[in-house]
Amino acid sequence: MTLRFLNLWDTLRSSLWFVPALMIAMATGLSFVLIALDRGGAQQVMAKTGWVWGGGPEGAREVLSTIAGSMITVAGVVFSITIVAFQLASSQFGPRLLRNFMRDTGNQVVLGTFIATFLYSLLVLRTVRGGDSDEFVPYLSVALAIVLAVVSLGVLIYFIHHVSVSIQAAHVIAVVSAELAHAIERLFPEKLGHGVPEGRMRKEADLPGDFAYTAHPITAADSGYLQRIDTEKLMAVAKAHDLLLDLPYRPGHFVEQDSTVVLAWRTDERAVDKANQRCIHLWCRADAGARRGVCGGPAG
Repeated sequence: MTLRFLNLWDTLRSSLWFVPALMIAMATGLSFVLIALDRGGAQQVMAKTGWVWGGGPEGAREVLSTIAGSMITVAGVVFSITIVAFQLASSQFGPRLLRNFMRDTGNQVVLGTFIATFLYSLLVLRTVRGGDSDEFVPYLSVALAIVLAVVSLGVLIYFIHHVSVSIQAAHVIAVVSAELAHAIERLFPEKLGHGVPEGRMRKEADLPGDFAYTAHPITAADSGYLQRIDTEKLMAVAKAHDLLLDLPYRPGHFVEQDSTVVLAWRTDERAVDKANQRCIHLWCRADAGARRGVCGGPAG
């Protein structure tokens, strides 16, 4: 389950919709809360303060309509600039680096800010009513819409600077170097279990006598590149079932279907089968759009 969660989280981080969707949900909830406060009598109190919107319904409609129209226009421009940046990155640095630009948190927050401000203004606009009997102006909600418009202006300035910096070669190299160091630390831990003493080659004599002829192979269910090895769960399974495990492949190696990815030594072969059913979380990417477990059992 841990690897599935990590793969899902990595996919969400690499998308342009996840962070904007969260910000849209927050803006929607915020609009309902502030409108409820305005209906509860906060508008009379807030209307007396100097920093809160104090105009009539027509003015509120004009302000909210202007903010909503400008935000959706700027969001379209920002999206166009982002696509151009992706094209430049793909042509200059290669298509593999597109993922780094897509998972850039700054770009996602900028898009989410403009879309969230647009939606918030629309939701508040629908509650403004004019007339002598049922006039309603959500002063606090309109004031927050103006604040969001000012924040969006600052975000736009940040975005222009951020894009101009992110496509520079020095910045791209620094980001790739940091990700490489993090990947090496995650995929190749310094220590896992007990290794063979230095200066000795691994050979059958290093195995305990009871394990010499009871190796149980665990084969790959599909072909692909080995992505991750869940070392913590691997050690937990080995300790729980008293297994001695040998992994001939490392992350990044190509694994063919039905090839042995794990050799497990155990006098009780049923324990090996049980461990295999829990799946010793070895994952490979069978194609560009799918990740599959290489063990025969289900990934647990």
